[in-house]
Amino acid sequence: MKLILVRHGKTRENEKRISQGQKYGTLSKEGLAQINLLVERLKDVKIDFIYTSDLARANRTANSIAKYHPEVKIKKDKLLREIDHGEFSGKMVTPEDWLKLPGEKFGEKRSPGGERLLDVLERVKKFYQKILKKHGEETVLVVTHGGVIYCFRSIFENLPLWKLRERPRAIANTSISEFEITKDGEISTICLGCDRHLLK
Repeated sequence: MKLILVRHGKTRENEKRISQGQKYGTLSKEGLAQINLLVERLKDVKIDFIYTSDLARANRTANSIAKYHPEVKIKKDKLLREIDHGEFSGKMVTPEDWLKLPGEKFGEKRSPGGERLLDVLERVKKFYQKILKKHGEETVLVVTHGGVIYCFRSIFENLPLWKLRERPRAIANTSISEFEITKDGEISTICLGCDRHLLK
């Protein structure tokens, strides 16, 4: 299987450094321009199936890509939602605010009423096993969120979340991360956080 992971277009909340979590967010003017460039890059890529987070910022990005692939089915999946930030959702949250939360290692901290990144990782594992069984040698495109893509990296690089943090890699809005997965489960990274389409 070829798996293409795409982060949604930039939102007004991203620009203001507001913690969105599972709030829907609003694509910004720059985000819409990013999506247009992304769509142009992907329009001739072979895609067999599209999955998207059901949150509006991802869903709209996915539907824009799908306009050039009208024969491809697109399915929303709540497993692909961004981490739930609970009471932090919709607020500007500083690194210091996160450090005050209980939990020793990265991924263990939970905002009041929210999820841990470890919880998101479990969701992502379920989704990944599901598409492995269903799509075999197909090309699957997934439109989702930065936290979810981070969890995919944890799986593919076989590293715990806290250890992965020692290998930072920016996942910009509308960037593409592409992987080849063999029948035996071997994973090859084709690209990670590639945003060359934004340099035009």
